[in-house]
Amino acid sequence: MAMEMKNNRKTGVALVSSCVPAVSDGMSEPQKDTTKMLHHSKTETVEMLNDPCLSEKDEEPLIQIFVNRCGIMAPICLQQHPSTTIFTLKEILQDKLGIQREKQHLSTLNGILLRDELSLEEQLIQQDANLELSIGPGLLGGGIKHRKGGKQKKAQPKNRSNERQRDSTPASSKRILFRVLFWLIGIFRSVWNFVASIVRKTCRGEQPVKSDGVERREQPKPNVGDINAHKSAVFLGDVSDSTLNFYGDAGPSGGNDQADLTTDSERRRARESEGADLCEGELKKRYTNIASKVQMNPLLEKMHILDIYTDLVLESHDEEGRSQGKIQKLGSYDEVFTLKTREGNLINRTIFEGKAGLGKSTLISKIVYDWANGLSEALKKYKLLFSLKMHALEETSDFIKAIFNQLLAEDTVVNKTDLQSYIHANPENVLILLDGFDEFMTTTLDTSKFGSVLKIVSSKMLCDCCVVVTTRPSQYHTLRTELIPDTMNRVKVLGFRKEDVEKYVKQVYPNELEKAKKLLQKIQSSEILSELVKSPMLLLMLCALWLESSLLPATLFLLYKDALNYLFGRKGKKFITEKEISQIVNEIGKIALDGLLSKIQKLSFAEKLFEKGALDPALEAGILNSQKVSRGVEQQNSIQFLHKTMQELCAGLYLQNLLKENFDAFQKVLGQIKGMSNLSNLDYLLRFCCGGNDECTNAVLAILKEKCPEDHRLALKCFFENQSKEPPTEDFINLVVTSKLRIDGYDEDSLHSLAHFLNRVVTTKKNKGTVFLGKVEEVIFQSCNLEKFIHKLLHHMCNMHNLSVLNCQSCQGLGGSDIPWATYLGKMQKLGKLKLQYCHLNANDVQHIAAIATLFSLDLSHNDKLGGKAELWAPCLKEMENLKKLKLRDCSLVGKDVECLAGMVKLTKLQLSSNVKLNLSTSEWSKCLLCLKLLEKLAINDCNIATEDLKFIAKSCSDMPNLATCSVDNNVHPSMNYQIEIEDGTKLRIRGISLSNANLEDILKTMSKRSDLKKLSLSEFEKLDSTDTAWCAQLQRFNLKQLVLNNLGVKGKTIQCLVEQLKSMPDLTELYLNKNTKLKGSAKTWFPFLQTLVHLQKVVLQDCDLTGEDWEHIKENGNYKVDNGIVQFK
Repeated sequence: MAMEMKNNRKTGVALVSSCVPAVSDGMSEPQKDTTKMLHHSKTETVEMLNDPCLSEKDEEPLIQIFVNRCGIMAPICLQQHPSTTIFTLKEILQDKLGIQREKQHLSTLNGILLRDELSLEEQLIQQDANLELSIGPGLLGGGIKHRKGGKQKKAQPKNRSNERQRDSTPASSKRILFRVLFWLIGIFRSVWNFVASIVRKTCRGEQPVKSDGVERREQPKPNVGDINAHKSAVFLGDVSDSTLNFYGDAGPSGGNDQADLTTDSERRRARESEGADLCEGELKKRYTNIASKVQMNPLLEKMHILDIYTDLVLESHDEEGRSQGKIQKLGSYDEVFTLKTREGNLINRTIFEGKAGLGKSTLISKIVYDWANGLSEALKKYKLLFSLKMHALEETSDFIKAIFNQLLAEDTVVNKTDLQSYIHANPENVLILLDGFDEFMTTTLDTSKFGSVLKIVSSKMLCDCCVVVTTRPSQYHTLRTELIPDTMNRVKVLGFRKEDVEKYVKQVYPNELEKAKKLLQKIQSSEILSELVKSPMLLLMLCALWLESSLLPATLFLLYKDALNYLFGRKGKKFITEKEISQIVNEIGKIALDGLLSKIQKLSFAEKLFEKGALDPALEAGILNSQKVSRGVEQQNSIQFLHKTMQELCAGLYLQNLLKENFDAFQKVLGQIKGMSNLSNLDYLLRFCCGGNDECTNAVLAILKEKCPEDHRLALKCFFENQSKEPPTEDFINLVVTSKLRIDGYDEDSLHSLAHFLNRVVTTKKNKGTVFLGKVEEVIFQSCNLEKFIHKLLHHMCNMHNLSVLNCQSCQGLGGSDIPWATYLGKMQKLGKLKLQYCHLNANDVQHIAAIATLFSLDLSHNDKLGGKAELWAPCLKEMENLKKLKLRDCSLVGKDVECLAGMVKLTKLQLSSNVKLNLSTSEWSKCLLCLKLLEKLAINDCNIATEDLKFIAKSCSDMPNLATCSVDNNVHPSMNYQIEIEDGTKLRIRGISLSNANLEDILKTMSKRSDLKKLSLSEFEKLDSTDTAWCAQLQRFNLKQLVLNNLGVKGKTIQCLVEQLKSMPDLTELYLNKNTKLKGSAKTWFPFLQTLVHLQKVVLQDCDLTGEDWEHIKENGNYKVDNGIVQFK
């Protein structure tokens, strides 16, 4: 059970409570006098306040007491001064529990009623004392009595100084008598409690623990802050450190019986469940009313989510975050909540990554609405769904506070403590949606400052709950590396498809279908617009501008600027000139820029920062929004921009104006930007700054050249937004165009900007463009969608007349494309190497590639659609006269496919690894390898070739005279783990973990035909029977110079048989017997046989665990030099 703690400003008393609601029997409603009541509409879970009202000289130590009402509420732990009166204590309980002071009766466990006018010290209340709270209809003697006929006045605690003066009078004798009586009763009570505790501890087998003179049960010492340390307990530290412990199930002294514990636990769970039900109902009501209306920008009226929402393209990547061949298109967001790890466990951390305006926030709204209305089966398993805006959160933000601040009403009946307890007890029933990590109020993360929000994201808290975070791509790396654990979903939000755009436009214009049709035609006629409309927000802007003027802009900057002017023209109450708009934007743009460049990113601002003359028209136009927020106990107006991109636009326009009016100030801002560690956070700001402005563009490109010399994506986007009529500067061309042009991870914006840049380079005056492009020798495309840009890019690449290598990995848009892109490659006269991995190629694509006559190396690895179709594409490759190297790794090839390759007699290198279906007919397709007489290098790794079929591959290899390097291994299946390698045509290595004596004998017999093999290495034969030496007989077929027999379990008998076969090898000079531990202790039986090999010069016996006696015997039987396990024959 969680707890609450507040300082009472009257006494400085720390109050800790389990937040129990007022009990109906005998209790009245809380008094409405705000001077006596604490506001409980949103109680704090754990709130410690430093009270400035406490006097510095008051250093009286606090004591800890417990107030119980058995069977009704859990104990309340209090820390207070011994001089605190019972009257004051009752006021504290009245403030906290809503029980009228006059109806409270406090007594000791022995039934002694405590008097209001006396202090705890005077009534002998000591450390860890237990008090009973009872409720009565009136005063029963414990309080101050008043005359029946007179007016009752509020009882006040006695003035201690006046009391001391009265004590010196004869009238104080009764008071002294009462004190003596209470003192005697206290002594009796202490003795009674001591004896009773000894009896209890003896019966329970507990050891008594003494603290401050009072014995109590010894509790296991939990760690500070451990919520689960004692079932329903929160441990905040030792009592000696002025902190306190709270136990919800049992009192700290003696405790209740088992029935009471069960009853309290059941009541606690019932309160938590009731709190969760109340929260669920309030959230669903809010989500249904608020999330159902969507207004992505104020250009159009709000529309219901079901009327405007269109499914987005969602693309799930594996939990490692890689994309090579592991991309899954999702039919709907429901599938996100069902994705599992390889072990079958649900992945409960997900990142929705997408550019600004692609609909991430709208997707969150749809998820929220569907949960509230039961429209999604995948969401029904979540009892509670919390959707929080991260622009309102800080690094230290508390999760529970954020829920009450953002989602629940000010007068909510939901109890904070009960809600927190339910969440911690049932995390699997909780779904947390955090929208806008890129808008988070910090740019750097410090784990020591993490509040519970970030701890939940990073799985340091509530690791079993489901968390979804949305972000722009610029913040994905930070989120992935510094917060989200290794196991996660990465879902890319890609926006609308073509058919989605059509559906969306018709939904916006339900009554103007002809206008919608013309807009769609305009969009489809422009590649730039076709790219922009993938963003729902930008599509909405286009719809509004088209409705107004039937004209559409060409760049992102122009689109936003037109939308800005449109908002002022349509939404404002009076006509505003362009000059006035510029002045307003300049005023608010300065504040926008300060927020973006702040160390703690600011997207919300105090109203006082804005000039009223600029604030009012911006609010009327909808550029800015105002909302009430709590700052402590005060309500303030917080100003936000319509969207983060609108804030970035205003900041960019302000920078353009600053360049004209104050160049020094502009340079100062650029210096501040230059000093930032991650400029990708300022992507849109820099693009808007460069929009239609050559001077700003050149200044920004100079910064990017220094800060991002390898990654040119942002620089290309900035150059595109400028749309200058002038060609790019030579410095910028030389920055981008190098001998090795790498295009890695470019999104469609970046690819479009690259195509625009290359076009401007080609059109450079005096034919310098072809000179610049002539420097390029290698182009690398990786993880790009080239579907819409391949023809443009290849058109410009034809001017790269020295291009010899083209490498495309994990690129979409090549396989199955209607564009004959391979014909462009045929125009590149020096193109010799082509790599097309993970490109989803099919047989038809390979036929087009065959037209590239200059190719001598072709890598088609990881294109599984080629498997079983070699009869269609292999004949085309046979016609390529210059093709020498072919890689077909992991292409799902079958035996018939290899048979179709037999006609490629000019091949010198062939890669067939990771085609696991080749294990079905090894004896057949291995014969076809004999046709490749010129083959020098062959790789058949991880194909699951059975050990008994290795002899067929070995036979083919033995009959291929030019084969210098061959690798056949298997690490896929543990029962078939082996490695056979030929290196440099002279060395045969066999690592046969799973090979038997018969397998080894067959391979050696077959490979002995290779007279060029001079080195043989056999190692790690776990199944080799060292007593069966038939395989040794095959060694005499070889003429070796070096023999390696490491870790074979060789025994002395094996050495004897081995020597008989090695005598026929006059060139054998080196013998390696490492890690053969069975030779231990028997050197005198086997080493003499090695002495008979007269040509042997070196024997290596490292890690054989030979004894000292073994080494002495070796040294005594000849003139040998022994050093570090190596025996040199002289």
